[in-house]
Amino acid sequence: MPKLAACDVILMTFSVGECIREDIVDLRRALNAAGVTTRALVLTERPDIVYPVDLEVVQCEPGSKLKKIKSQLSGDNPFICVIDSDMRLKLPVCKELVLRAMSESAGITFGLIESSSVPGSMGNCIQLDKRWSHRFLRPALHFCGVGITVPGQFVVYSPRLLATINDGTDTFLDDLYFGLKCRQQGLGILRINKIVGYEEGRSGWSGLLLQRIRWMKGLFRLTRDAWTGGAGWSYCIIHYLAYHGLPIAYVAFILALILSHHGATALCLIIAFLAVFATVTRSLSPALLLYAAAFPILHAVATLGALLPFSIKNLRRR
Repeated sequence: MPKLAACDVILMTFSVGECIREDIVDLRRALNAAGVTTRALVLTERPDIVYPVDLEVVQCEPGSKLKKIKSQLSGDNPFICVIDSDMRLKLPVCKELVLRAMSESAGITFGLIESSSVPGSMGNCIQLDKRWSHRFLRPALHFCGVGITVPGQFVVYSPRLLATINDGTDTFLDDLYFGLKCRQQGLGILRINKIVGYEEGRSGWSGLLLQRIRWMKGLFRLTRDAWTGGAGWSYCIIHYLAYHGLPIAYVAFILALILSHHGATALCLIIAFLAVFATVTRSLSPALLLYAAAFPILHAVATLGALLPFSIKNLRRR
């Protein structure tokens, strides 16, 4: 399998059969116009995908994004910009982000990702969830120096970081893996507070649940590997608590208050959470109530589902 040739930046996307958007080609042209030498690759397991003519297709063995990225690395790596195939990019911001990644010393550089609007209550909940995650949880954890999550939909990895991923770890949670490696190696993580693009939203609760189970299985495996390696497992625990454990505990506490006839206290806590959530997400949508009730349950079910002994290869999107 051919390795990455010498250049400044590799734009890399993945496909398991879906069409590839032209945005990645447009970004390559914008970077070339700025004097950056680039290649644009689509890594796929299938020979029959539809893709823009300016992309190079690399046939890969079945497996995770992480495994496919590792398969392309050599001893002298460029910057790698990983882009989901369904992303609608804001090209000026994406160009700025890549150029900043090249000029600064961070191991990872990323911006904000929004979900495309999907009609219905679930689509609204997904948008709220992403805003809460990207605009509150993620910046708060990174500000405290313990964040490891980065948006795998559009992110730039530096050569210094890529040189450290020669271990045997494999996970379908590649974005969390790279964030953990940054913390383990003491490399900086640069967050740019601008929207770089929009990903396609999900259209069904079952697909959303399978995605969250996949994420949870990946997190548990990453935690196990970090524990075995003796470094970084605490970052994984903090991530689980912030994104999954605390919402579950919050709802359990509310239910305990209601069942113990402390309904007024429970109501005050719910109002306080909704006020903070509405401020962060800049939304007064009725979907706030559905989100507050449904997503902690989703986290709990995904946690239980991740403990079941089945493979996650059938839960992946690409």
